[in-house]
Amino acid sequence: MEYPRLQELEQFVAGGFCSKRKHPQHPLWIYNYTSRAQHTYGAQNWPEALRDARGLILSPEGFVVARGFRKFFNLSQLQTWPEGKPEFWEKADGSLILAFDFNGEVLCSTRGSFESPQAQWAATMIPRTFSPRSGFTYCFEAIYPGNRIVVDYGQSEELVLLAVLDRGGMDRDDLKAEIGMLFRAARFHGEREASELPHELAGEGFVLRWPCGTRAKVKLDEYLRVHRLIFELSTRSIWEMLRAGEDPDVKYAELAGDLRAWAADRCRAYRYDHSVVLDTARQDFSAAPSTGNRREFAAFAKTCKYPNLVFRLLDGKRIDGEAWKLIEPSFERPSGVEALEDA
Repeated sequence: MEYPRLQELEQFVAGGFCSKRKHPQHPLWIYNYTSRAQHTYGAQNWPEALRDARGLILSPEGFVVARGFRKFFNLSQLQTWPEGKPEFWEKADGSLILAFDFNGEVLCSTRGSFESPQAQWAATMIPRTFSPRSGFTYCFEAIYPGNRIVVDYGQSEELVLLAVLDRGGMDRDDLKAEIGMLFRAARFHGEREASELPHELAGEGFVLRWPCGTRAKVKLDEYLRVHRLIFELSTRSIWEMLRAGEDPDVKYAELAGDLRAWAADRCRAYRYDHSVVLDTARQDFSAAPSTGNRREFAAFAKTCKYPNLVFRLLDGKRIDGEAWKLIEPSFERPSGVEALEDA
């Protein structure tokens, strides 16, 4: 099947709205929309080609080899709901994995990379007895301790089967049943009106699928709150909290261990740097000559490391806030968060 929107997709690649990465050994390219697309488009104007670019894998000639789900939106973002009652499925909290056959070899990718840690982990979890049918993509969620996002699955390591898609992106539920003994399938919560949430209000949330194949997602409030903490975490967020007199250790206490440790390390470092600035300014001020002449004091202050702070002390002003400005860090995020976005 030749992909019909290839020219448009390549234009989005050129504009930075879509990434394009080659497989390290095979003649395959994977397309995935970027954060620039997310900041530019919304549910009502998201281009169709970019909706496809969520793990779309093409040959050099532009033929579809495998594909993930088309981008789907929050239920609240849909202007109208499709006809019929949707199915409610578990929304597992991990990374999307695509598994497919290529010339007799089972290949794995995330929605943006053939070489991500999640794709490499998934390749080790595929049973030898799994033989994907040619022309179909098997969609999984990778869940393991090193890939925790919000939901804590403990020590569980599993590939959760989400769907099997043909090259046009249509569901093939009959092929899911064929491999039901090899993988745990996402939990099915029944059919109901889209406005009726199931009682099992735990985990990330739900994926709704209508009879026409349209999908939407519903994320639970608690999940969204913690998810926001993770993806807002940066050197800047920690510094801004400290500057405002807040305690980042308390705010980030519920995050996964590696993210919590990353935040705690930066927090300690910034508090130490801040104390060094304060101590240096106060020591310099205590060594200032006794003079009522500001010009003479200014000449002394120029010899100090932080002359502005020394002058503020002379005028009886606080220097805490100014000291925080002097150690403002460059923007940096935990590498694990960057990897999760890329996956």
